[in-house]
Amino acid sequence: MPMDRERQVLSAVELALEQPPATRPLWLAEQIGHDRVALAEATSIIGYQTRTAVLHTTRTMRGFAAGDMLDRFRIVRLLGSGGMGDVYEAEDTAHSEGRRRVALKTIRADFGSDQNIADQFKQEIGLGQAITHPNVCRIYDLGLYSPREASGQSEGPILFLTMELLRGRTLAQRLHEDGPMTPADALAIIRQVADALTAAHERNVVHRDLKPGNIMLVPSAKSDTPRAVVMDFGLAIEISAADGAANLKSRSGTPDYMSPEQVVCEPVGCASDIYSLGIVTYEMITGRFPFEGKTSNYRMVERLHTPPIPPSACCPELVPDWSPQILRALELDVNKRYETAESFAKALSQEGVANDIANKVVNNPGLLALPEPPVAAPTRTRARRWTAAAVLLSGLACASWFGRKQISNWLHPLPQERRIVVLPFENIRNDEAERPFTDGLMQTLVSQLTELEPLQGSLSIVPANEVRKLKVTTAQEASMTFGATLAITGSVERSPRGIHMIINLVDARHVKQLRSQDFFVNPDDPAEMQEMVVRRVADIVQLELQPRTVERLARSAPASPAAYDFYLRGTGYLTQRSGEDSAIAEFKLALGADPNYVLAHAGLCEAYWQKYVDTKEQSWITPARQECDQAIHLNPGLARPHVSMAILNTGTGKYEEAVRQSKAALQIDPGSDQAHIELAKALDALGQKQEAEVTLKRAISLRPGNGLNYATLARFYYKHARYKDAEDPYKRLIELMPDNPAGYTNLGGLYLEEGNNTEAEKVLKRSMYIQPTYQAESNLGFVYFLEGKYAESVPMFAQAAQTNPKDYMVWGNLADAYRWTPGKAAEALAAYRKAIELTQESLNVNPKDAKALSDQALYRAKSGDLPGGLQASAKALAFAPGNPNFLFNAAVISEIAKQRGAALQYLGQAIKAGYSLREVETDPELAGLRRDKRYSGELK
Repeated sequence: MPMDRERQVLSAVELALEQPPATRPLWLAEQIGHDRVALAEATSIIGYQTRTAVLHTTRTMRGFAAGDMLDRFRIVRLLGSGGMGDVYEAEDTAHSEGRRRVALKTIRADFGSDQNIADQFKQEIGLGQAITHPNVCRIYDLGLYSPREASGQSEGPILFLTMELLRGRTLAQRLHEDGPMTPADALAIIRQVADALTAAHERNVVHRDLKPGNIMLVPSAKSDTPRAVVMDFGLAIEISAADGAANLKSRSGTPDYMSPEQVVCEPVGCASDIYSLGIVTYEMITGRFPFEGKTSNYRMVERLHTPPIPPSACCPELVPDWSPQILRALELDVNKRYETAESFAKALSQEGVANDIANKVVNNPGLLALPEPPVAAPTRTRARRWTAAAVLLSGLACASWFGRKQISNWLHPLPQERRIVVLPFENIRNDEAERPFTDGLMQTLVSQLTELEPLQGSLSIVPANEVRKLKVTTAQEASMTFGATLAITGSVERSPRGIHMIINLVDARHVKQLRSQDFFVNPDDPAEMQEMVVRRVADIVQLELQPRTVERLARSAPASPAAYDFYLRGTGYLTQRSGEDSAIAEFKLALGADPNYVLAHAGLCEAYWQKYVDTKEQSWITPARQECDQAIHLNPGLARPHVSMAILNTGTGKYEEAVRQSKAALQIDPGSDQAHIELAKALDALGQKQEAEVTLKRAISLRPGNGLNYATLARFYYKHARYKDAEDPYKRLIELMPDNPAGYTNLGGLYLEEGNNTEAEKVLKRSMYIQPTYQAESNLGFVYFLEGKYAESVPMFAQAAQTNPKDYMVWGNLADAYRWTPGKAAEALAAYRKAIELTQESLNVNPKDAKALSDQALYRAKSGDLPGGLQASAKALAFAPGNPNFLFNAAVISEIAKQRGAALQYLGQAIKAGYSLREVETDPELAGLRRDKRYSGELK
């Protein structure tokens, strides 16, 4: 298949996988059904992805406990689980040399009946046994076990194989836990993996799935270098000795490590494994993949048409000769790659490179910080070198007197700009019942660190909700998405000694762990627990806890340990989609344990308000207000309840009270982003635009590293048709968060208003490339609508409405697209009615919501209710007389009502207020008005 068609197919597949499984075939047919070859290929890929997902998400039907027997093998313990089955440590009780310990890999009963998977299992045995090499995992036996229940009914046969028991960790675990490797350490592993591949290739076996997860690092008693062992020959294939290749009918492998020929289902050979080894080498050195893209499928596509990023660009300190050697292994043309894995390893091991590695290890200024000795006679130079080493050891001995923390700070200095992302904490026991507690601990920590920002200069903390929304889980993703320089990772485990926590600080740009704290906290003392967690984190990021911070933490702690546990769980549930009901239950339990726990009242207020936001049921507003009132009454010196009350008052149209509560919060916490935002919203609603703008700029000056403040200022400008002013904050947001789709989506909407459709389409497609969102889909649909491509805009708006069915603007856009698409009048009317219904839900809570009124007026007029449209439009303009968007809507409504004079008047006022002339020129509702002489003479 040609590369351009392959790219088109894989892009369609990426979007198709976002659809519900039942609708994927129809969706693909609509998108690429005109090309039968492309459709067949896409359907094949979807099947592969679906099978892979099943293998990685389905658990085994039956597990085995210590002491259970499978044939002659006695289970010792479970080592790990996968989609196809489990891996156990077991004893071979009948081995000739005594009870040999082995790894026993099972295959599920339901998969065992699948002939293709059973054949794959047998293939792993056959090809694995054909290779005898110390760097290849040895395969022993294949067995079939038929368990019997007490009833005598069989559960179905269980296939299993036994193999060499390897103790250590995979290369993937090593890279995840410790970050990139030095060239010297990497080379020691690469040589061994190359030897393993050479042994396989000499027997005409291609692995086809080489990746860090299939390379085990086994500690060696004789050397500091671990033994590298290549595992899992389940996808291996035997190639023809004549041409060194094998033809494949389907795509197999792991997308991020596939060779280009595997991606397009062309013949594979030894060069395919060499390509995969090149990617593994690249990742070992740089900590990232050689191709850009948010998902593995996009990165898989990129290798077909885009050269890899040179590793030296990601790792400037890399040995100079390594970059071209690695890039040669990643050549698109198989004939340009190394002929053998051994030759690749030798190229990296050549004398000049090896010497360069040795020199870098000895003379690394970041590690030793020693001056170079002057040029002198050989004996003199050698003496100076030994003296320098002695001085260094003496210095380290003195440093140990000062303490381990100072040594760590000296060896691993932090970046000057500390833009920190706290990543989701790991639940060590993988107990889903403990997940809310772990998430709540992480959320609480972020909130507490955020309150330290104004006191710490170059510090900025990425909001936890942004981390969750964009599903950022690794330090590398944090760097790409938020521009983070540091990432905090952690793990939590309950134990008899208390709550065991490990907190790690990672250099996000180089994916390198800098510092770590391993400690226990006492859950029976909430005040001590709160302070210790914050203090430990503050210590590793070099923050100074002010006395007032410690005092505030103590005052916010509950009297009951149970109350704090329930509160953390409630906070964790509140971070989950549709978790409000569980959060409400946990917060109530916290208040049952301590009725005066202020944070639990505040959390309950927020949970009630979120229930309203999700359901639009007004019954949630009163209890939300009551909980906020109670929190403020109990502790008026805490900022959070004041901010929550401001949000509630803004949302219900009580703007003066929202101003008062926001200012109260800022008196307590002058750096609160949310308090600034709520104050600006309320001031704007009261017509105090200049004060609102000053408030938002003040928030930016206090925390220039927080992208949320730039986005809010840009939206303020956009609302008031100050499009040019909005460009700079959106561009600044993109600079701060280059892989965050929100900046591109909003900038695309801005370009739309300015009439720059070309730039709009470009940045919106960039946003969709990073991560499809309903906002980007809707804006991209609007590009097509403004260009008069109404039928093409329908699928984009429809997808946006499916993704977020509660956004009335998306339904209004969809209705407009149907309205101007022939034969879709009934669909247009249904969509307008849905949009009207949703706007009314907002107006039931806040009758002064001028935007909802103006938009509802437009939907009513377009759906045939002209009296209702005119009345609602007049009310909106009474609340906000000079708003350009409301004036334009009034002009359109008047034109639909055949009131040309009023339409021209409103349109003139909208344009003078800054409304986009481009949109005036392209709106199909105004086609007749634009032909009017008064329009040409007076407005244009």
